[in-house]
Amino acid sequence: MHVKLMLDCVAACNACVDFMSRNSSYHSHYCKACAEICKACADSCEKVGNMDECVACCRKCYESCSAMAS
Repeated sequence: MHVKLMLDCVAACNACVDFMSRNSSYHSHYCKACAEICKACADSCEKVGNMDECVACCRKCYESCSAMAS
């Protein structure tokens, strides 16, 4: 489950990059979903333990995507 969530997080982030780089008017929809996935990934990494760097990156991405979704 954890590895699958991490892969989902990567895919969501890549989709956001694509939509934002093209100035798509739909980027906020993807950023909202990405924020949700990044938060879940950060929480999961925290539970696994010894993944402090991953937790920090996912939380930073969550904050950035949340801001872009607004």
